[in-house]
Amino acid sequence: MEGVMKNHAAGGKITGTHTTVIDHATELVVFLSENILVEKIVLGAITGHTCQGLGNLRVKIVSESCCALLVVTQKGAVQDIRVYPKHGTMQDMKLAIARYIRNERIELGFRRFRNTSQN
Repeated sequence: MEGVMKNHAAGGKITGTHTTVIDHATELVVFLSENILVEKIVLGAITGHTCQGLGNLRVKIVSESCCALLVVTQKGAVQDIRVYPKHGTMQDMKLAIARYIRNERIELGFRRFRNTSQN
């Protein structure tokens, strides 16, 4: 795959200004970039999280209107990865992602929509 090194990814299906990937999520990004159902991948910034956890990688798949949002958490870091499907393949793409995550024994969760409460 073009442009994937440890903790960095760029080129090919990967777009956006952020190229750093959470430690153990690099293999997930490689899988996404090689998947024929994926049109585009947008890596979000890595932010801090109050709970340090055990260091295990966790992925939550959140449905958005035009993409699947993968909320990737490891140790005290959180990264949003938006994955855009080829036209008409959203459900198949999400199923392929979920199967990959499960087969890799990564903790997996689902949420229908992201909480966006504003005061």
